[in-house]
Amino acid sequence: MRSCFCFLILAASFVCLGSLCAQQQLTPEVKPEVDPAHAEKMQAGLELFKSQVRQVLIKSCIDCHGGDEVQSGLDLATRKGLLRGGAHGPAIFPGKSVDSNVVRFISHKEKPYMPEGDDKLPPDKIAAISKWIDLGAPYDRPLVENPRDPDSWVSAVVPDKARDF
Repeated sequence: MRSCFCFLILAASFVCLGSLCAQQQLTPEVKPEVDPAHAEKMQAGLELFKSQVRQVLIKSCIDCHGGDEVQSGLDLATRKGLLRGGAHGPAIFPGKSVDSNVVRFISHKEKPYMPEGDDKLPPDKIAAISKWIDLGAPYDRPLVENPRDPDSWVSAVVPDKARDF
């Protein structure tokens, strides 16, 4: 009886293994799409970040989004925080500035207009940020010393509604 049971287990294993092998042979291999100019774009984006974008983000954005405060859950102090986004969804889509909330908000095309309570950024600064996003939005280092980790549990924001239970 025991050997019969072992035989059934062994036979079922071979059937499952054969099925998995057949599926792998029938499934075409999906290769990720790679931009052949990726390295050049990231290098150009990094130069643009260092020469123009960093200063704009520090002067106009970091006080509310990554310095002592993180309003709307958006922390721009690190690239990780920028990519994560905040209460309004993803802040940017690397390579697609036209789809990025940051560009819509700083261009005053959509509310909330940014910087909050200030005039719209000059067109050359908006263009630099847009181009930087189109080039992949690379950072060379965080915008503040000792930035928060947006994945850390201590960075979690508890909404006011959740406190009223």
